[in-house]
Amino acid sequence: MNLVDRQAKPLQQAMLDSVRESPEKPLGSLRKLTMPGHHDVRVQDVDLRRLGAVLATAYEREFSDFASLLLLEKLGPRTLQSLALVAELIHGTPTRFSDPARFSFAHGGKDGHPFRFR
Repeated sequence: MNLVDRQAKPLQQAMLDSVRESPEKPLGSLRKLTMPGHHDVRVQDVDLRRLGAVLATAYEREFSDFASLLLLEKLGPRTLQSLALVAELIHGTPTRFSDPARFSFAHGGKDGHPFRFR
C-alpha cells in the first residue's frame, strides 16, 4: 500500500475525512460489516478498541493535512492500514492502484488465509 503515491490523494482525503468525523460513525459501520461465510475474516481480527482510540485522538486534534496525521502517536503501520481500509469501505477510495489482487490481504492470499489485523 503506497499512501504517498500521487494517485493516493483521494485516499488521503478520505482518511482525513474519516478522522474528522465522530469516531462512532466509522466504528459503527465496521461493527455492522459482515463478510460472506466462505471468508475467514472475523470480528476478532480487527482491533476496534485500538482503531477507535486512534480515531478519537485524531478527531480531537482536528488535523488539516495528511502529513500531520502520519505523525499521530500510537498510529503504527497496522493501524494506518486499518484506517486506509476503513476509508476504502466507507468512502470507496482504492488503497491499491496497480495490484490486480488488491483484496487478497483481506480475503485470503494464494494460500487461502487472510492477513490478520491486530
